[in-house]
Amino acid sequence: MAGRSAMTPLAEYPEHSPWVYGAGWWRVSDRGYEFVQHGGTVTGSSTWITLVPDEDLAIITLVNGNGQHKALQAITSKVVEDRFGLEHVDWIERFLNVSEIERKTQRECMNLISHTAASSVESFAGTYSNPGYVGNFTLCAWPAEAGSECDKILKAYSTTDSEFEKEKSHALYARWKRFWFTHLKLVQQDDMLFSMSRDTLYPEGHGQDKSPFYLRSTNSVSLVEFGAHGGEITGLGMWGVDAGPRQRVAGDPGSSSEVWFAKIG
Repeated sequence: MAGRSAMTPLAEYPEHSPWVYGAGWWRVSDRGYEFVQHGGTVTGSSTWITLVPDEDLAIITLVNGNGQHKALQAITSKVVEDRFGLEHVDWIERFLNVSEIERKTQRECMNLISHTAASSVESFAGTYSNPGYVGNFTLCAWPAEAGSECDKILKAYSTTDSEFEKEKSHALYARWKRFWFTHLKLVQQDDMLFSMSRDTLYPEGHGQDKSPFYLRSTNSVSLVEFGAHGGEITGLGMWGVDAGPRQRVAGDPGSSSEVWFAKIG
């Protein structure tokens, strides 16, 4: 539980110390109390565990819905304040303000892109690989050969994603089954630059409800830039995928990206 690296070099809020990370646990102090915490999320469920070792106290919060850690932290903070007689802070309002700032930043980042797609998305379709990741993924362009794997992927998106008809001519789609998501969607923004979503598709619904839907796990702006040499696409670089962070250098995705996938087919 000892801190080994600084998660936030500066305190986020006046009541908190900077966050440090140990072997699977975050540590932070709140008005004289030392907390050891960690959260978890999978599709449809979120958890937040807080230990207060000096007070022999553990608080476990769970909720239906993925990516709900701010709500769970607000609940935990209310329990802590009640237990130790601390002044109540409106954590919900604080977290909502932070969320709005993040959304505004995302909108500003995307507005910087000129939306003048020049290259046909078909030139980017193909299979991409990185030896650090198990399994490759194949980017599919619309339309696809009937009955092909790409055709199945496009049909799954057409069923679940209401934006499909509007985006299909300038987007790429892939099935890449991970623990956190099942598919990738790349929407062309400017020639070699795409925005990326990480999605879990349910084309036949889930449980008793058979209505098609998807869950989007992307919490921040994820960008993809393709690299080329001699007129041929060589691969793609990603930013905003929790593999960095690294400062993007436009036109140099091979060296500046958080993770690089080479085009192999």
